[in-house]
Amino acid sequence: MHLNSHAANLSDKTLPPGLYKWTSTVNIATVSSTLTFEGTDSDVWIMQVAGTFTAASASRMVLKGGAKADNIVWVIAEATTFGTNSHVEGVFLAQTNIVFQTGASGNGAFLAQTAVTLDAATIAKPPPPCGWGSSGLTPDWQFTTSGGGAWTSSSSMIRFDIENDAICGGTNTNTQSGSASWTFTLPAAAEITLSMTGVAEAHYEQMTLSSDGNVVAMVQAQDINNVCQVGTCDMCQVSMPSTTLSLAAGEHTLAVYATTKDGAFHKSCFFEIDFDLGLGLCPEPSPGNALTKRGGEEGRVGRTL
Repeated sequence: MHLNSHAANLSDKTLPPGLYKWTSTVNIATVSSTLTFEGTDSDVWIMQVAGTFTAASASRMVLKGGAKADNIVWVIAEATTFGTNSHVEGVFLAQTNIVFQTGASGNGAFLAQTAVTLDAATIAKPPPPCGWGSSGLTPDWQFTTSGGGAWTSSSSMIRFDIENDAICGGTNTNTQSGSASWTFTLPAAAEITLSMTGVAEAHYEQMTLSSDGNVVAMVQAQDINNVCQVGTCDMCQVSMPSTTLSLAAGEHTLAVYATTKDGAFHKSCFFEIDFDLGLGLCPEPSPGNALTKRGGEEGRVGRTL
């Protein structure tokens, strides 16, 4: 437990997951400062405040490393105020009132025993689980690379980016390859829709996906109608129609391998695999998920404590 952390001033602080308790008022006191929550999408923050909570004008709460707004719970004994043009993250449970000053915004849920007051403010609902998160899983891919290239991933995607070679505007003359693997336990059987996309030289670079040691899909650029050509910097679009992978409940291992096969003719090349477990891929936040009120309106968000 963290007691009276940072002397109750959270301006420009980074908080790891855990239980935080303050015996007095807590503030993000500095204008335009940042409070960062850093952790994975399964980590939890409990923030117990015995007094009031105030976020200064233009201050911001930021999520890093996969942290999720609905895993940050604020329990505040007195009034809560979000300053002009500030932004907050989390589920706020206030014993009295919550006030969004002009232009303030929040991502999460805001429940008060008296009222929630908004003035030209925006409240966004956290997105539903998507990708692997819809089955309660957090991907933990283990990556290796050789000769160059870089992996990135999210809850619904894994991608290998290839460095440009010396002929096509870059400096890398190596054969580039990368491997990724993830062992996980499914709580229930799942139907996983896979799609693969990318950009690569015709008939060379390729990506392979295996499940429990069996090849599920392999994609390689093809020269169709002379749109792109082997041995040039004119790259081909890579695509594979969606296919379904059926996995039973229990432990499984997915493995991905990507390679350029040689050190020449790589220009803005990449391979990407998207995973949809029935609730869709993970989208960017949409303005359509936001609630905005103006002119000092009052409303009660959620139910009374």
